[in-house]
Amino acid sequence: QEGTTDSGPSNSDLGWRARANPPSGLAASAGAHASTIQLSWNAVDTANARYRVFRGNFASGSTPTVQIADNLTATTFTDSTAQPGVVYVYGVKAVVNGTGESQFSNTDTGFQKLATPNGVLATKGTDPNQVDLTWTAVPGVTQYIVSRTGGATFTPVTVTGNSYADTKTNPVTVPGNQYAYTVRAVGATVNGVKITDGDVSGVVDAAKGFLDLPAPTGVAATNGTRSTGVQVTWASPFTAPQTGFVRQYKVWRSLG
Repeated sequence: QEGTTDSGPSNSDLGWRARANPPSGLAASAGAHASTIQLSWNAVDTANARYRVFRGNFASGSTPTVQIADNLTATTFTDSTAQPGVVYVYGVKAVVNGTGESQFSNTDTGFQKLATPNGVLATKGTDPNQVDLTWTAVPGVTQYIVSRTGGATFTPVTVTGNSYADTKTNPVTVPGNQYAYTVRAVGATVNGVKITDGDVSGVVDAAKGFLDLPAPTGVAATNGTRSTGVQVTWASPFTAPQTGFVRQYKVWRSLG
């Protein structure tokens, strides 16, 4: 009515806009890329949403603990700071107009593709008992699988470190045979997640090796029994069926 004044204020109450729904369908690449891990997820059903990406070391737990990206408008992200040989766990949160983070999306694990060993080098006749194999270490890797072709069937071996000595076992490595070696990096298993093994190195001349040939024994020369020359004889360093390994001999002479 005319002449009345406003009433006093009502009671007060707090209110806020609902947070965005969490993103869904988060997927992290597992060994598909050599130097990055690719993430993708489904957009939330809220306009102007932004996204935050979180990452954790899966060896330490299943919760992403460190924020590595913020204010993303796209539903993809490339993690270029990941290290080889490490399994990571990822999660994404949505933010709408600064009203606060959503809950985590589903989490997913990802890892880089392991590099292919390079610089594979096999010794060529420097040792009569073994062929020594070395290669450049692959980052994030401690074990490798070594394979061999040539000669008898070879059972691939898993070794620690970036070297291997192929001795006269698994099966016999014999003088006179040339062997070709390949190496691949072995991915570790982290809390049940297996990092995919790397690709096999190529067969190149540097990766072919052989044993040093043993010296002939029993060298004997005639002493004045022949008028037209000196006859020299010796025993093969091999026994059957290895005698066919030597095709030629070289003979040296000096004045006594």
